[in-house]
Amino acid sequence: MIKTLSTNEMINELLADEYAGWTYDEAEALVNFYEDLEDQLDEVIEFDPVSIRCEWVSATEEEVREMYDIDGDVKEYLEDRVVLEVEDRLLFLNF
Repeated sequence: MIKTLSTNEMINELLADEYAGWTYDEAEALVNFYEDLEDQLDEVIEFDPVSIRCEWVSATEEEVREMYDIDGDVKEYLEDRVVLEVEDRLLFLNF
């Protein structure tokens, strides 16, 4: 059984995840990323808010610098990852 969710429903589900703490803009950026990815791949991607919470990190450049002990450019360090810039934060896949 498959239930199709609207963009707003997916954003609301991400915001309802008490363990994630996404802002509205971050949740919207993540949903837009997966919707665009579906279009590029021409296949359906299952929406899994728990997986998204576990796979993505939201941090400022300074927080990333501290997390990974980076001396140089944070964006250059993250260049091999998917990075979404939302306001003053970076959303990136944590792998």
